[in-house]
Amino acid sequence: MIVRKGLVTMAAAVLAIGSYAWADNSSQPVSQVTVSPMTLDVTPAPAMPAPAAPASNEQPLAQMMDSAGIKLPFVIQGYVEAGYMYDTNAPRIAEGTTFNGFEGYKNRFILDQADLQILRTPVASGKNFDWGFMLEGGYGSDYTFVHSNGMMDNRAGGPPQNQSDIDQAYLSFNIPAMNGIILNAGKFVTPLGYETINPTTNPLYSHSYAFLYAIPFTQTGITAKTALNSQWTAMAGITRGWDQSLKDSNGDPDFIGQVVFTPNSTWSFTGNLSEGPQAPHGVGRGVQALKGDDSHWWTVIDLDASYTMSDQLSFGAGADYGDAPRSKPHFGPTSNAAAQWYGITGYAKYVLIKDTLTANGRLEWYDDTDGFTLAGVHASVYSATVGVTYVPVPGDKYLKWLEIRPEIRYDYATKPIFDTGEGPGQHGQLNLAADVIMQY
Repeated sequence: MIVRKGLVTMAAAVLAIGSYAWADNSSQPVSQVTVSPMTLDVTPAPAMPAPAAPASNEQPLAQMMDSAGIKLPFVIQGYVEAGYMYDTNAPRIAEGTTFNGFEGYKNRFILDQADLQILRTPVASGKNFDWGFMLEGGYGSDYTFVHSNGMMDNRAGGPPQNQSDIDQAYLSFNIPAMNGIILNAGKFVTPLGYETINPTTNPLYSHSYAFLYAIPFTQTGITAKTALNSQWTAMAGITRGWDQSLKDSNGDPDFIGQVVFTPNSTWSFTGNLSEGPQAPHGVGRGVQALKGDDSHWWTVIDLDASYTMSDQLSFGAGADYGDAPRSKPHFGPTSNAAAQWYGITGYAKYVLIKDTLTANGRLEWYDDTDGFTLAGVHASVYSATVGVTYVPVPGDKYLKWLEIRPEIRYDYATKPIFDTGEGPGQHGQLNLAADVIMQY
């Protein structure tokens, strides 16, 4: 009841701020809202996108179709990602928990994702109706981890190394009201988080703990987003819950909301809220909450910010807080104790050679001493990652979409949770990894 009252209060505050901002800036030019071709419209653009910015925004397949005179009423595009992660703690083990990303299959080459997107982007306008859609799916080891409940579930006997999945399948409509209201209905990548499933929008190969454990991967429902003025946008919607699609583990919808404030070209701030019954959410998170509990709502608050100091140097940050009542694993599923998790992640990007070489760094602290999101592991973890993004042929109209991303990562945990080849036993973990991405 307290959480529900909190939700009502926060929603009212958001509406009040949005109404004031709209009224106060009604004379200013309004920026239109569009659906990003790579992700759902409700997903905020990462503060540090792929380092190389090609002169043409058309990927190779679109360029070849243009050259051949083929015109379609929609876009076909995608990418392929493959990589290798070397675990110095257990160099002879091909599978094992690393807690640092989808590279659970370590010390060998893997196909992370072979992705295909078919989409049409509606134009946000207060005058004209428009429509669009997004259908995105693929094959690879990443889809073993991000699939949703009820859609292309894992085969019996455990997850395979590679699996097919549908990331997104939704319809979009522009309602000609206000400055244009974009409605999205279907399955989409969650608006929460600084990092995304799509590797082309992330600065590094490995992922943060916050992305992997603090928030959902996908959601299925209905959202509405609009630009209130040139600085503020707002989104609200309901979904079936964390990583739920054709099946629902709790039966009740949840609320998601987002407010984006961009005061100028230097700063950007995003706030996300997820509120509702989530027990239990998707496979692979290690949650031991009471199944079907729709009376104790989970609360997750996600805050992200970016700062561009110059054309060469930029910074980003993300902070997450989660609370799940009556869910502490070590007290049992009927306990009234609440499990909580939270963390802070910082990012830095420096362009060494324009369009060719970019250095990226990430520092993170993540706390899950309740053992709720880390599969029963009660620990705080610290992580430092440095890497580069190298575009070997930036001047070629096709090969400028090829990226190579080596990285070095060190993790430290307050408990000996990292794999030694014979089970957990190390406080520290040093990994060397690299991936190759080709967009088409």
